[in-house]
Amino acid sequence: MKKQAFLISLIPIFLSVSLVLAMPQPTSDGALNFVKTAVNSVLTILQDPKYKGKSASKEQRRRLRVLAEKLIDFKEVSKRALGRNRRKFTPQQMKEFYDLFPRLLERTYLDKIQSYNNEKIVYTYDKAIMLSKNKAVVKTVVTVGPQKTPIDYRLIFRDNRWVGYDVLVEGVSLIKNYRDQFNIFLQNNSPADLLKLLRNKISTKT
Repeated sequence: MKKQAFLISLIPIFLSVSLVLAMPQPTSDGALNFVKTAVNSVLTILQDPKYKGKSASKEQRRRLRVLAEKLIDFKEVSKRALGRNRRKFTPQQMKEFYDLFPRLLERTYLDKIQSYNNEKIVYTYDKAIMLSKNKAVVKTVVTVGPQKTPIDYRLIFRDNRWVGYDVLVEGVSLIKNYRDQFNIFLQNNSPADLLKLLRNKISTKT
């Protein structure tokens, strides 16, 4: 009986180990596969003939937006873009920033994505480069004729999956670019002023 009781007591331990082993792990192969799958999903939408007409652009954009929300951790992007300036914001202001900043990114970059013209995408390495235990970068080169543009995708492993949090074009970080702009703006302006600026930018973009 004592032996049986002892073995029964080990069941929770065995189960917990099994669950850990079964959970997805942050690997370089997994990070590369995530980016490849994401890029292929975007290209599938961009190359779909039913979205070639101008009237279908709105629906194509909607599908790209839905896909982006699955692939990108916009809250992480927003946090990193503000950096230490988050301390100046009230919780309510941060909530609004988390809403406005992704919408600004969407309005700014979806136009560029929709202008895709069969550019060639080459993966520089056969694995992602692990930056830490749960962060990685996937390096690519986009070729348009003789012009080659390095584009790096930075990822974070969160909630058992990889998600994107930054893009570097020719070594320039999207997040750092915005953070530098926000730093300069907030030296002489308030968080309320920045939120007003973002609202205006979103409403005036076509």
